[in-house]
Amino acid sequence: MSGYGTDAEGSYDYGGMGDTFSDKSIRLGFIRKVYSILCAQLVVTMVIVGVFTLEEVKLYSRQHMEMFWIALVISLVALISLACCPDVRRKTPHNFIFLGMFTLAEGFLLGCVTATYDANEVLMAVGVTAAVVLALTIFAFQTKIDLQLWVEFY
Repeated sequence: MSGYGTDAEGSYDYGGMGDTFSDKSIRLGFIRKVYSILCAQLVVTMVIVGVFTLEEVKLYSRQHMEMFWIALVISLVALISLACCPDVRRKTPHNFIFLGMFTLAEGFLLGCVTATYDANEVLMAVGVTAAVVLALTIFAFQTKIDLQLWVEFY
């Protein structure tokens, strides 16, 4: 049993708690939580990438490429666990642990890439992504617009 489904009226039941996405305040709260988590992930990634711009860390990272491969394996394990195991992604401590592992591993991967390539290019890409997500987060936190009507229309 996944915990997700529809009720008799076709409303989407999130997590089997009786709360439905047909209620605007629940949808907006969910969107705010998602964007908050995404912003936190981007901040952590930017901090890790920033550490990898230091010359000592760059040199160490270039000499120890196994760090890249270990981070890649951890990233894939966390991502596959979240994607394929409903109990992992829907239970509160587990989903945050695996999401945190994924975020740290991806940040570490980007850090290794930063150490290998031009840091300005990588930091610019991370910064632009963070700016777009921050703008969308601010919009999601303050909006009174219900976009669900557009989704149902299409």
